[in-house]
This record gives sequence, structure tokens and C-alpha cells, in this order.
Amino acid sequence: MQKIQISDIVKICLFPFLVYIISHSLNLLYNPEDVWWWPNILFHFSGGFSMAVSGYFILDLAKNYNKIKTANIFIDFILILNFVMAMAVVWEFYELISDTYFFTHSQLSNADTMNDLIMGGVGALFFCLFWLLRRIVAKLAKWATFLYWHKRYPMLDYLGRGVWRTLLMYG
Repeated sequence: MQKIQISDIVKICLFPFLVYIISHSLNLLYNPEDVWWWPNILFHFSGGFSMAVSGYFILDLAKNYNKIKTANIFIDFILILNFVMAMAVVWEFYELISDTYFFTHSQLSNADTMNDLIMGGVGALFFCLFWLLRRIVAKLAKWATFLYWHKRYPMLDYLGRGVWRTLLMYG
């Protein structure tokens, strides 16, 4: 049985931790929400994006250790989005507890809480779109490379019939 490496844990936790430290530091130093309306939106969007990155690493780790198998990329999207939304709800509970017991003013209203949840989800959707675009570009690069070499060396058509079939099925 394989053990989880420290580098895997660092990969999972680093980006959300950095986003939290940066947003919390800016709130403590400047309190930008008193001056502008948009920093709270940006903080929750970047938090959703960073949690989606962590969700991707967790999913990738589970696949590498043969703990989960998914049918296609859209199931991966749904799993990552569900992970981010669950973490957003946990974060809003954290803000509620912080407001109740430590008299902070993290949650201004129900609309603010819903906006925070929505922005976390939008951040996760942006990550999923970037991930999809990266996969499409990588597949197009494989096709372009193969077609370049095939045009340059036509004998590949005779030698590489299985390659064509493989590219058409999986490429």
C-alpha cells in the first residue's frame, strides 16, 4: 500500500493557505471593504479557485492510488465543484462562528453570505474551464505534432495504422 507523501499534502494545502493569508492580511492591514465593494467578491472568488485546485490535486491523488475511477472529465468537474461548494459552506460556518463568539463582522447579511457562496462556485467554474482549455490545447498539440511528422514522412501512414486508430479513438 502506497503512503501519501508530504509533497502531496503541500500541493493540496499550499494554494488555499496562501490565498487565505493574503486576503486575511489585507483585511487586517487596510480593511478594504470599508472603502470599496469588490474586495470581498475577489477574496471569495480566489478562495473558490484555490479550493478547486486543491480538489483537483485530491482527485488526482485518489486516481493515482487507485481509490477512485471516474468515467469522464465531466464527472471530475462535478466532483471538484461539489468539493468547492462543501468547503464554501464550511467557510461560511466559520464566519458565522467567528461573528457569534468573537464579535467579528464577517457576515453582513444573508445576501452577503449567498454572494460569498456564489463567488466560490464561480471561482471553481473558472478553474474547470481553464482545466478543460488546457486539456484541449494539449490534445491539439498532440494532433498537430503527429500530423506534421506524418506529412513529412508519408511512410508513417503504412507503418502507423494503429497510431491513427488510437488517435481517432482516444485523441
